[in-house]
Amino acid sequence: MTWSSPASWQGQARLVRLPALLKKRDPRLCSEWRFYNDGRSWLFKVTRQATTVCWVSVWDKFFTVAFYLNSRAEELVRVSSLANALKQGFLHPPEANRSAPSAWRCGRSPT
Repeated sequence: MTWSSPASWQGQARLVRLPALLKKRDPRLCSEWRFYNDGRSWLFKVTRQATTVCWVSVWDKFFTVAFYLNSRAEELVRVSSLANALKQGFLHPPEANRSAPSAWRCGRSPT
């Protein structure tokens, strides 16, 4: 799905309201939609102070949330109620991608 800008996303009111919803939930969070020419797509960046919390990319039938978690989060992830597959993706990433984000896809992928 390609959109010209968040302000013109007809029918996507929840996406446009997402920054305000996050701010209401946790006033310490800052967020913004940005267009990236290299990927030719809009990404939603969520930060807390100078730290990036996550990136969200929205597609036609699903969205992806990418978290960059450091090693201090390992025990929190291990004891969390997350699905085992998500935990394993963070706890045992491929060696070549140690600094890669933990990306979680929600919804249905296009076939």
